[in-house]
Amino acid sequence: MAGARRKFSRPASAATHDRLTGVLNRAGFIDQAEALFRATAGRQRAFSALMLDIDHFKRVNDVYGHAAGDLVLADFAQLVNRCLRDTDVLGRLGGEEFAVLLPDVSAAVARAVAQRICDACAAHATVLEDGTPLAFTVSIGVAHGPDVPVALDALLSAADAALYLAKQSGRNRVVISGDESLPAATAVP
Repeated sequence: MAGARRKFSRPASAATHDRLTGVLNRAGFIDQAEALFRATAGRQRAFSALMLDIDHFKRVNDVYGHAAGDLVLADFAQLVNRCLRDTDVLGRLGGEEFAVLLPDVSAAVARAVAQRICDACAAHATVLEDGTPLAFTVSIGVAHGPDVPVALDALLSAADAALYLAKQSGRNRVVISGDESLPAATAVP
């Protein structure tokens, strides 16, 4: 599955890629991720999943307009892409929600990748067409294969639950599935 994040020619990718961001759409992401799982059937292989949600994205659309929101989405996808390896799978699941599947990483590496994305977003601003810099942050939930049943839907569900906790505890942070004992207002380093 090397090169899972690469952009493809328009006709070949129209059904699997999000037109706005150039990354996999929901169907393309699920297909690529399930193919990775199938390819490793019977072998021990660690997977981590990240669920990412741009914080207060509705406000971006409401205040700056949908064209600005589209710029933020495209910029965000590129920013996340730069934080990933060629073997990682990135997809836009809908709206401002994205998912990443990280094959062959430890829980510590998955945490570090998520924190790198979170930090990169916090340090970045999308420049709107009128030159206005628009800062945004992201909340990220992380689940690691050995900590949850190793099935794609279970891994994504665990990451989504961790994302929900990140949103509840103040946004602009990473929460690891199973770290529910962390104080609610504490970001995971």
